[in-house]
Amino acid sequence: MKFLNKKITILIPLIFILSLSFLINSWVGEFTDNASKDQIQKNLPLYLIGGIRNTIADLLWLKIDLYHHSWEWSGKSWADNQNLMMLYRIVTYLNPKFDKAYAQGGFHLSTNLKKKTEAIEFLKEGLKNNPNSYEINFELGYEYFFGFSDYKKALEHFRKAVILTEDEHKLQICYKLLAHSYFKLDDYNESLNYWFRVKKLAPHQAMIDHWIEEIKKKMTEEVH
Repeated sequence: MKFLNKKITILIPLIFILSLSFLINSWVGEFTDNASKDQIQKNLPLYLIGGIRNTIADLLWLKIDLYHHSWEWSGKSWADNQNLMMLYRIVTYLNPKFDKAYAQGGFHLSTNLKKKTEAIEFLKEGLKNNPNSYEINFELGYEYFFGFSDYKKALEHFRKAVILTEDEHKLQICYKLLAHSYFKLDDYNESLNYWFRVKKLAPHQAMIDHWIEEIKKKMTEEVH
């Protein structure tokens, strides 16, 4: 417990310093985020000052990981930690392109803190800043599917996530959730299509065959 209290004591001035750094650097943020190569060369000092934001965000991300583990070492569940969200928020203020902070923060808000509406708003902000992020699109799909039973919205984001990754494990998860989403919407043809895609990536999973047979039964019932 003493170790945890020490960590919290360290975090308080750290957060103050980071907030101050954000205020100092925010006035150059628009330039550094949108500058062309020629603009950067002509205004190199300005560009370097703005780049401090990203460096501090990276350092804070490492601090979050340590804080996370120190919380667990104290015997507490990190899912109950109210401070993590504040740290995720500071990272996204410092570097709006830090999509992992948005994705993990959204998950923490929804799954652990049970603030599902706030989670969606946080993730939407992240998507606005990172429209081509696999992590944020996947997390939005996940939240719409499990948190709101909004399967059409879930489909929208899972389909985007599929386009944004070539990782077979991630694709397999997306295909499964797409299959379940279409099934919930009674679109058995598309659901079956995605289960076949999963089977191609993981041919030996018994559960895949179970779902394929289940959908075929539903399709047969509809015909009769």
